[in-house]
This record gives sequence, structure tokens and C-alpha cells, in this order.
Amino acid sequence: MGTGHQIARLGRFRVLALVHEGEQSRVYRCHDPTLARELAVKVARPDAPNPAHARRRLLLEARLRAANLHPVVLPLYRLLRTVAGPALVGPWVPGTPLTAHLGQGQPAPASLALTLAEEIGGALDALHAAGWWHGDVSPANVLLGAGGRPLLIDFGAARRLGQRPFDGRVLFTTPLVTAPEVWANRPVRPQSDLYSLAVLLYAALVGRYPFAADAPERLRDCHIREEPVWPAALDPAVRAVLARGLAKEPAARFASGAELAAALRVALGGLSPYKADAAETASAFFTTPARSHGSDDALSTAAARLEQFAAALDESERVALGALLETARLAAARAFAASARVAMRLLAPAAALLALESSGAVWQLAHGPVSADELAVRCGIPVQPLRRVLAVLAAVDVLVRDGDRYALTPPLVSAYSTPLGSGATAGPIAQAATFWAHLPRWVQTGMPYLHMDRPDGAAYAEVADVLDALHAEAAAELAGRLRAAGLLPPGAAILDIGAGSAVWSRTVAVSDPEATVTAVDRSLVLEVARAYAAAAGMAARFTALAADWRDASLPERAYDLTILANICHLEDEHEVPRLLGRAVAAIRPGGLVAVVDTIPDEHAQKPPLDALLQALQLGMRTVGGGVYTLQQYRAWLEGAGCRVIAAWPLQASGGILTTLLAQRA
Repeated sequence: MGTGHQIARLGRFRVLALVHEGEQSRVYRCHDPTLARELAVKVARPDAPNPAHARRRLLLEARLRAANLHPVVLPLYRLLRTVAGPALVGPWVPGTPLTAHLGQGQPAPASLALTLAEEIGGALDALHAAGWWHGDVSPANVLLGAGGRPLLIDFGAARRLGQRPFDGRVLFTTPLVTAPEVWANRPVRPQSDLYSLAVLLYAALVGRYPFAADAPERLRDCHIREEPVWPAALDPAVRAVLARGLAKEPAARFASGAELAAALRVALGGLSPYKADAAETASAFFTTPARSHGSDDALSTAAARLEQFAAALDESERVALGALLETARLAAARAFAASARVAMRLLAPAAALLALESSGAVWQLAHGPVSADELAVRCGIPVQPLRRVLAVLAAVDVLVRDGDRYALTPPLVSAYSTPLGSGATAGPIAQAATFWAHLPRWVQTGMPYLHMDRPDGAAYAEVADVLDALHAEAAAELAGRLRAAGLLPPGAAILDIGAGSAVWSRTVAVSDPEATVTAVDRSLVLEVARAYAAAAGMAARFTALAADWRDASLPERAYDLTILANICHLEDEHEVPRLLGRAVAAIRPGGLVAVVDTIPDEHAQKPPLDALLQALQLGMRTVGGGVYTLQQYRAWLEGAGCRVIAAWPLQASGGILTTLLAQRA
């Protein structure tokens, strides 16, 4: 533990210890007195060789961790603004770095190697699918937590796939694991990370690293030119897997972490990290955590209740359903704390069906088809959340959809003779994903589970930094499209309604030194926006209007572009047209309105499940609204005197957002 830097508090968190001190950052173990829990807080070093670069890398790490790409990526709770600069707040995970287990002269258990291949390989696949290269899959950046499950940490070296890895003359990777093409400053690709993972697997299965040298230059030569030494006792099948993983040319390596893990599993004879051979001394490496019998029992109960649906399915369908339920149970038992996405994808459809059952809607659907409006009237539940739940269930083939009419699929109709019960929904679901436990109440009342924010926006201000990082890439894509289409005049005046950190308007305006931004939001939220504008050199061109965007006094015909980003879903279907009308009134003739939100197409036969689940989640979080369709927005904008000219999908870290662009007549 470092001892050269003393600090007592970071925000409201009391510092317990400095646990890591690197060239670019420090990590503190902290105590949160409000929630009575320990946290890991990471800050950029103000005395780093390039402090601005250290801050940029920290914010990039926040962006990647906030995206919650995979269960073994250390999650981000929030991005905190402190006197020491931005701070990444995440869970404190007791454990040891992989450095303590590799390269000790003796092979580690094969179960450890396979765990690394499957878990870290899976995390890398998710990262690569999002377009990023980790850049430093080193033993110091893999933490073994309780039960031996690895966590991938520290994304400070990350780059976009296809970029060159060197930043000036500095290479922010660990020489011990750096791939040959990275040393040569060639554009990085997924195989560059997988080479580093293969180095870790070699060290686990052989007992030493493939190359060792004191000087980075010597390690560079080894990685580029030399071959590893293979122990005579090493199984030939295992050697073949490692040799392919360590191939000098990226094209000769495995295409994905999943492919690497599958090959290693075969080479090791099917050994599973969760069913390790009894002869292996895994207990020397791992301490199995105590099981929570209540949680496990609740999850088993949930699975048993859902299995009632399988009564009329054929054998192959029952096997598939059983495998899915077991996967959900294991994923929730091992990973739900770090992976809301796993719980959402696997358990939300089940929660949706159970929520409908408690209102009598499932009985109606079993005797369907029935429209959402008819179902809402018969069951006495609000139609807006009902539409979202029905769409999710249709996407996973629990319901058959014909236009706006829904019915249970035939096998489920015959299986529904056994009631599922009602009030117990929250119990089992809460054990796996607390969020979805509130789904039945939302379906029956239409009220969200979150408390209302204060008038000054305190709660939203706390997460504005994280949302800025999540939306930065999509905002840059929007800015690029507007520039490429020549849709904004030089020196454009931009109005950002419900601005948050103003990431959208700031990103659009930053490349034009004459462009101005007026941001409308609550007072504490605008403090965050001002800080970002100042950091971007835009303080003189940035105006903050502290007000509720629903009632703010806005000049008419004063702006070239009005942006409403992730705001409309907060309002009901009566308020959204009024808000859009005010946005249109604020722009000049020929000016633009950009609505950025989750916007499904109601005519799509079967929209993507991820988008539907996101819509469902947004609806549960808001008081008045939900998610409105492309057709609804088009009608509202045309009613306000605008012509829709584009609908652009934008890739944000949290999913796909749509920008609907309309021009005033």
C-alpha cells in the first residue's frame, strides 16, 4: 500500500486507506456513511507526468465501466466531483491481484486457467463488440474476488479498435503481456487483447511467463521475435491452444475470447471452473464464500414457478427452458450485483409475465386475442406500462401479436390451467434484480418506483457526470452528422432543454468557435454543465438558465437548433406535444429540433428485445411518461409546424438512441 499521499475524505466518503498508487492514478478504500458500505474510489494523480491526460483516461474508464458491458467488468456506481478532481466510485471487492497467483514457479490449477479464459475472454468479447481495445490485460489488472471469480479492472489504456496504441512516445501497457503488433504501433484489434490473455493462460498452466526480462526493450524483442519455451510435460493439446493464442500475427490467433475458451476447455478435457477436479488444490487459491440460503431458495422457487409453463412443451423445448432457468439462477446467484444486464435480459420477461398475472391480465390473454386498451379496461390497469410489458413478452414469443392485439402462445394457453399465484412476485425477483421487483406495482398503478427529485435537481446532478460519459460518443456522432449534412449555419445559436451536463449541445458547438449554447435545467445540474463547458473552453459561449424546462421563459425565433435529449420520456403524452411546441417556437424559420431518446417503431413486427427492455426500464423510472414511438413524435412535430427530415440511430454506451431531426417551416 502506498504511503506517500495522505487524504482524509473524498466527497462524503471517509478514506480508510490508500491501496494502490500508480503513475497516473491512486485508488482509495473508502467508507460511505450514508449506505454503511465500503467503496473503491479512484482519482487521477494531479502530479502525473501529464495531468490532463490522466484525467482524460480516468473519464474514459468511467465511460466504459458505466456501460456495464459484462459481469466481470468492475462496475461504476457514480462519477464524483471532488477537490482532488473527478473520482470513480465503485464497489470495494476483497480479493488479490492475479500477480499473487501466476509466475510462482508452479502451475496454478487448471480450473483457474479455464476461469480466466471464459470470464476474462467473455469480458473482452463484450468490450470488443462495443468497439474498444482494453490495452492492458495484465495480471495486475485482474482481481480474484470471493470464490475465485476474476474481475477485469483499470481501463486507462483503452483505445478504439483500429487506432494506433502509442500516445506520443508513451505506451500505457504492461510490457510483460504486450502483443507484437502493439510494440510495432500497428492498429490494434481484438486479437491484441487476446494475446495478452494467452500470456496469462501460459503463466497459469506452465508456472512462469512465456518471456521474462528486466528491460522493456528486451521484452519487446522477445514478444516480436522469440518463441516461448514449452515444458516437455505440457499436454500437446494445451500447448496447441497456447501456441495459437501467442501467435506473432494477429490473424493466426483466435478470433474471440469465446473461441479461445472453448478450445482450452476441450484441451483440458472438459474441466469446468465450477466443477474442478477434486485432485486439484484449488482450495489453496480460492476461498468459497458462504452461501445465502434465503437467496438461493428464492431463486429456486422462482424457477419452479416458471417451470409450470413447461407442462405442454415437447422434450426439446423443456430442456431448453430448463437450461435457460438454470443459467438465470446461476447468473443471478454469482453475478447480479455486478451485472444488472444479466438479470434484466434473463429475468425481466419472467417478471413481466408474473406482473400481468397478478392483475388477471394473463387470464384475459389466455382467452385472447385482446388489445392493450381492452386489457387495460378489463383489468383496471394503466395502458402505457401495459403496452411496454406486452411488447417485451411478444418479443420473446410468450405472446402472439397481431397488430395491437395479443394472446398467449398456444403451449402457454394449455399450461395456464395451473395458476401462478400473485403477491409473491416481488420476493423471488427481488433476490435477483431488485429493480424488477417493482414491475407489478408499476403495471397495476402506473407509478414509478423512484422518488421524485428535489427542485434543484440534486439527485440528477449526482449522476450527470456518468451520463455525460455514457452519451459522449453518441453526441459526437450527432455533431459529425450535422456538420457533414451542412444543416447548421456558422455561429449557430443552440438551445438545450433539460440539458443535464449539456453533453449534446456542447459537443455540437465545440468545433465552431462562434457557436453559442443556452442550457435550461435545474440549478445544481447546471453547475455540472458549467464545469464541463469551462473545461471545453466554452465558458464565454455558454449561458445557463436555471428553471424547470416545462415552464422556463424562452425567447421565440431566437435559435438555430433546439435539442431535447433524454427528456421526453419523463413526460406524459399530453405534456410531450406541449414541450415540443415550445421547442419549435424557440427556433427561427428553417431551424432544427433534435429529439434524442429511445424511440421504437410501433410498426416493426418484432423490435429488438434490448430496446424494448430499455423502454420498459425507462417507463418504470419516470412519473408521467414512458417511451413514445416514431409515429407519435412525427405527428406531434408536424402538428407544431415542423417537417421530420431524418431519423438517425446513435450508438450510446447504454444502448441505441434515436435522433429525430425536424425542420421548422
